[in-house]
Amino acid sequence: MVVGVVDAILDGVVRGWAYDHQAGSSARVRFVLNGTVVGETVGQAFRDDLRAAGIGDGRHGFEFRLPDVARDAPQILTVRFADSGALLHGGERLIVQSALSRSELFGKALAGGIWMPDKIDVTPATVTVEGWAVGPAAVSRPFVITHNGAPLQTEICDRPDMTQRLELSGAQLGFRAVGPNGDPDAAMQEFAFADARTGRPFNRHHTMHVRSSGTPVPDPSQRKRVSSSEDLGSYAVVGSSAFTRLERVLDEYFGRRIGAGTTLDWGCGCARVFRYLPEDDLVRFTGIDIDRDNIAWCRAHYPTASFEVVEPRPPTSLPDGAFDLVFGISVFTHLTEENHLEWLAELHRITRPGAAVLVSTHGETAWMLPGYTLERYPEWRTHGYHVAGKNFDLDEAYADTSFYFNSFVTRKYIFENWSRWFRVVDVIDGAISNHQDLVVLERV
Repeated sequence: MVVGVVDAILDGVVRGWAYDHQAGSSARVRFVLNGTVVGETVGQAFRDDLRAAGIGDGRHGFEFRLPDVARDAPQILTVRFADSGALLHGGERLIVQSALSRSELFGKALAGGIWMPDKIDVTPATVTVEGWAVGPAAVSRPFVITHNGAPLQTEICDRPDMTQRLELSGAQLGFRAVGPNGDPDAAMQEFAFADARTGRPFNRHHTMHVRSSGTPVPDPSQRKRVSSSEDLGSYAVVGSSAFTRLERVLDEYFGRRIGAGTTLDWGCGCARVFRYLPEDDLVRFTGIDIDRDNIAWCRAHYPTASFEVVEPRPPTSLPDGAFDLVFGISVFTHLTEENHLEWLAELHRITRPGAAVLVSTHGETAWMLPGYTLERYPEWRTHGYHVAGKNFDLDEAYADTSFYFNSFVTRKYIFENWSRWFRVVDVIDGAISNHQDLVVLERV
């Protein structure tokens, strides 16, 4: 039996491995580009992952440089075993060598459209929303911003920063939406990016919310450490929108209510998300964070709940199987690959079978929006995990921030690696603040 995999094609070099179990040696592979044989090779490179998996002596990795070809059209590459002609796993590839714009490269993230409010102002008389929006598949189409389902008067304007970032030359991506507040006493105000003709949201997971709370408000410095801004409006919108998304996803996927069982907010900060829990549910609630100052603030203002300072690396002192629900917003987004695997094991330990775990990650949408360089993008998509650099939001925190980075993980990596500890139910693109992906897990 012969087995082999094409791992990646980077800078014109095909990398992979091939092994013949019967012969006990590397298998010869053949490379065909646009129907023409361009070469063969027998891999001799040592790979520790192959040896660890019991595949021969591990010296079966190959690298093959493709010949220079015309760059004005996609190329079809097939990699086959030379003797049988069978394809290696992943051995049929489309190589696009012409330049793609960001809007084309990130087509999946833009498939349902995307919008980002820079400002949401709600008064008893009026509501005002300002920001930018890109239609589904980055195609310009008439849209409105809705408030509790009612369309606001939406004016379109230029947003050169976003047209440049997304490489959508000539598109008008800015908007300002204004209208009367039809229900000023509503407990929650919902805003959506919707089709102008039907009024239906382009993406039901990309709504934003303002909820009444009546709970204590932390100091500006504390808010900045969880929201990257001292602005109270941003703190409220991001927190209430995240809570509403968790609430709806938990109901849709598990038929449960937040707070109905023992609940853990992993990375609770200064109550940005959990402050919308009813008072009666706080007796079953626990918050943990590395920020000692924010934990002290939570203890002072939510005395019926439990709070604990934790170290950047587990384990914690929390008991085994303690929780029915764990949610963690903007935590996995800042960990190294090794550190995030340690925390997955810890979350598995402290949850009971059947528990729901809802956590946010940086994926395609998060890479696209800030305009990160594409230099490391192919490497990230190939490996699945990438640490883009240090994050400085917690530098003023009472905590060890040496583990705090900006990290990205692909959907494929999550399904292939996180299933060691949880059943991966879904990964919802941009579901947290229209920016971070929401990973839905079930403890098995």
